Amino acid sequence: MAAECDQQDVFPGQYFDSFEDFKSLLIKRHDIINEKLVIGKSSISVKTANAKSKKDFRFKEELVYTHVTYRCVHEGKFSSTGSSKQSTSLKNGCPVTIKLRADKNLNKLQVVSANLQHNHVIPAKKDKQVETKDLHNLRQRADHQNQTVEEQVWKY
Repeated sequence: MAAECDQQDVFPGQYFDSFEDFKSLLIKRHDIINEKLVIGKSSISVKTANAKSKKDFRFKEELVYTHVTYRCVHEGKFSSTGSSKQSTSLKNGCPVTIKLRADKNLNKLQVVSANLQHNHVIPAKKDKQVETKDLHNLRQRADHQNQTVEEQVWKY
């Protein structure tokens, strides 16, 4: 594993020996700051790149991608597809992206660019027990409110 993976920071020029090394760094970031990143559509796999390559050079399979872009789940612009007023979307134009490419000389993944400034609040990660307790309390409150409404309806 690359020495840089001991940190949670991602910065341009950073190298990773394999895609798993980079993924473990993203998992650490998620565990610490609850950041949710997904792979973008313009990624190119090592298998595809090696199949198209006419040279004797081959990328090692551990790299998984020759080009990969990670983006925040809130990236993009929401556009409604219907007239429903209940449409919701996570998209709010968040600019967070991390772009990596495979370096042919070193046969490693290199971070080409990293914009890690979210334009939204990242909610704190909740403990599963706390989350379950919160849901239970909400259900109890909702049941109590429904019961109160029913009692008022029967009075009239």
